[in-house]
Amino acid sequence: MKFLVQKNRKHKKIVDYILISFGISWAFWIPLIWIKEVNFIFSVLHALGGFGPLIAAYFLFDPEVKKNRLKYYLISIFAIKAKIKDYLVVILTPLIILGIALLIRMLFFPNLLGEQRSFLMYPLFMIYMIFFGGGLEEPGWRGFMLKELLLRKGPLLSSLIVGIVWVIWHSPLYFISTLSLSQMPFLEFFINGLFLSMIMTHVYFYTSRNTWLMILLHAGYNTMFNFYPTPFHHEQAFIPLLLATMIIGSISSVILWMTHKKVKEEDSCTET
Repeated sequence: MKFLVQKNRKHKKIVDYILISFGISWAFWIPLIWIKEVNFIFSVLHALGGFGPLIAAYFLFDPEVKKNRLKYYLISIFAIKAKIKDYLVVILTPLIILGIALLIRMLFFPNLLGEQRSFLMYPLFMIYMIFFGGGLEEPGWRGFMLKELLLRKGPLLSSLIVGIVWVIWHSPLYFISTLSLSQMPFLEFFINGLFLSMIMTHVYFYTSRNTWLMILLHAGYNTMFNFYPTPFHHEQAFIPLLLATMIIGSISSVILWMTHKKVKEEDSCTET
């Protein structure tokens, strides 16, 4: 009986997290469907919606921490001290995916047109993406939800669940015609989200479960989109990026499958 109660409590934490993060984000995003131009109000609502996962994770942060809760929450997120090789992995992974996508584009989709942005702008885009372009979702997706799922499920299944929830969380943005996301085929974006989730989980383990590095990886992946030269309104535009993400995601999936037992042992020790 005690085991069942504990199990239900753990599932409730994940359900609560999903409800809170969706509720916050969708409350800001759904009104944007009726705003037909990008203005100050549009930009503010769009940015605020992106903080849903971050805020939801804060509400459900370690219940034992009652004093200085915000302080300890921020410390758990911005643990910037990490190995140089870990920083290189999170910075280079999106660039490797971009390089593979450009190669696929050149070899198999030579008719796709578009201008290549100067990579001198990459650091500026990266800084923006950390705070307003997806990076700060990670204290929720990897810092809370994935960590909770790993206590009872393997890394592959946990990654799939996070990926599915993440894609559904984005769904209101598909009805906002002024956003580039609305121009992407939903099925392709859905598949991309699942493989990206595998990549994120693999790097999460590789970097000793450092949430700050997940923020950088997510921000870097979204930054990479801005340096892909083909506009997404073209019907084949997203395919090279999808294939590149699937290639790296498949490699990550194999590694996660091979390390399944080790991960379960680590999480069993953590839970104990």
